[in-house]
Amino acid sequence: MEITTQFKEDVWQRQKGMCGICGQKLEDSNGNTDNYDFKNFSNTGLDGLASHWILLCKLCNHNSGNNDSTYFNSKKYLYPYANFEDYPMDTATDEINADFQNCLSAVAASVDLRIARNILKEAVQVFKTVNILGERRELLQNLLNSANDDLNRRQLEEFEKFEHEANSNFEQIKSKLDEIATGVEETKDFKQLRENIIGVKNSLNEYKLKREQREDIILTINKIFERLNKRQSEEWEKYEMECSENFFNLKKVVEEAVEICDTTTNFKQARENLIAIQGKIKELKLKKDQREELFGKIRNCFDVLNKRQSENREEYEAECTQNYDKLKTMIDEAVVFATNMTNFKQSRDALISAQSAIKGVRLKKDQREELFNKIRETFDVLNKQQSEERDEYEKECDENFAKLSEKVQEAFDNVAKSSDFTQIRDQLIAIQSEVKILKLKKNQRNDLFAKIREAFDSFDRKRKDYRDKVKTEKQSKFEAIITNLENKILRIDESIIRDKEALEQQTAKLAEVRTGDKEEEIKTEINEKITAIQERITDKQKTIVETRNRIDDIGNEMKKL
Repeated sequence: MEITTQFKEDVWQRQKGMCGICGQKLEDSNGNTDNYDFKNFSNTGLDGLASHWILLCKLCNHNSGNNDSTYFNSKKYLYPYANFEDYPMDTATDEINADFQNCLSAVAASVDLRIARNILKEAVQVFKTVNILGERRELLQNLLNSANDDLNRRQLEEFEKFEHEANSNFEQIKSKLDEIATGVEETKDFKQLRENIIGVKNSLNEYKLKREQREDIILTINKIFERLNKRQSEEWEKYEMECSENFFNLKKVVEEAVEICDTTTNFKQARENLIAIQGKIKELKLKKDQREELFGKIRNCFDVLNKRQSENREEYEAECTQNYDKLKTMIDEAVVFATNMTNFKQSRDALISAQSAIKGVRLKKDQREELFNKIRETFDVLNKQQSEERDEYEKECDENFAKLSEKVQEAFDNVAKSSDFTQIRDQLIAIQSEVKILKLKKNQRNDLFAKIREAFDSFDRKRKDYRDKVKTEKQSKFEAIITNLENKILRIDESIIRDKEALEQQTAKLAEVRTGDKEEEIKTEINEKITAIQERITDKQKTIVETRNRIDDIGNEMKKL
């Protein structure tokens, strides 16, 4: 909506042709009117009141349009040259006090000291421009000073809190390092201790520490590493000595075993003795060539025993014949017992006991096979009798198969319909367990297991599709966020360009001001505006950096997907 010509004339006369904020005379000697704007102060449109309109220079109008303050936005006292007829000094002073009270209350309530300091900084800037004098200005100044002192006190408390936490962390880490340093003198597990030291070093970034504390800890860790390396070297020398001593002692034991192998008739005991010596050779610390030399002598002893044992084969064969005669009588009795029993389990246990007796004694191959054949023939008779009871077993298998088939089909239906993956998986596992437990024929069991595997495959495909869908949705969401952030950067870049243009205008205006008391005030105002513009540019550049960091973080999250 456009302001009427009459309203423009009324506002111009009221403000005497000056900018409502900076007081600059707006019409030059040539009658140029392109350097000012009219602004609707009440934001209600053309309501018929010229008092709701103000005259501003281009720069001040632009700056007031960028003002997003919570506490000092669109206030009449911010326009000292607007000459509002219905705005007496007392009203302005009351509004200033009220707004400053709200602002300083927000400063006191803020938990973020950086935000609180920015709010206070804005209040100080407004304080420099508002038209308030005497005791009220002094009172307002005292309030600002008090708020600043309170912020300084809170910042000191934060620093002291950091100091306390840093000292506590330092003592905690030093305690760990002291414990590790003590362990250096006692440990045998150098690898684990080294990992513990590295773990402490890697965890330093997780703790708040002062610089000198961090350097002290690093120095302590380096000293512990030096001591650990020295101890490891000492342990290696000790290992060399222990290997030499073990080799000397074991060499004596092996030589004694060699003498026994040449004379003994108890081959079993001699073998056990050699095996025991082998165990000692494996357990004790030895170098590779020492261990191989001792094992070589043991192998030679085994060769001697084998040769001597073969020379005693006749005694072995006599023992086999004697064992065969005894076992034949026992197995014949077991066969008679098994064929006359109606309890298949007891019959089988008797035959299995007879099998075990055969396995535990010396026999020739043909003797062993003859005795095993008798037992197998008896097992065949039992199997024939037991096959007559197979019908009932098969009936139970068929019933179990039918019941489990229905459950498997129900599971297939749930895979197709339900999205409760945990319930579906638990159901399939439960059916799988029943298939393992219940009586079933081999082909029935295999058929059910195949169907269950098929159900699991369908389940896995459905779960994968669901996870892929979720991943795609996340990807699209991240891409939309990145697009918005990049657009935000473009908007801020455009805003910075406008600020830089305004900065050049103010700098040029400053260069045109001459020397004099009134001109010094103008210079001061221009310098303040230049400072404000530079601070805005810095803040916006910082926002761009933070936004780009956010884009990088989102990009990393997308890579993880």
